[in-house]
Amino acid sequence: MVLKRQEVDNVIKAMYDSSNILASIYDRKSNDLTLIFGNGGQYKYPSVTMTDYTRFELAESQGKVFNTHIKPY
Repeated sequence: MVLKRQEVDNVIKAMYDSSNILASIYDRKSNDLTLIFGNGGQYKYPSVTMTDYTRFELAESQGKVFNTHIKPY
């Protein structure tokens, strides 16, 4: 679930109530998605479609959507 969301200059930053994923940064121009994990890791997933990002952001469980739709990128 999204706790906080901000969009400035086609960059969406969101924070989540998730046990594993703390935050995301999605660049609408490049379609790059950067995820920040609870263990301190930060990973960039290139060319993530807006559809998959929206599915991830709006999910009840970001972890489940991450595993099924984002991880393959």
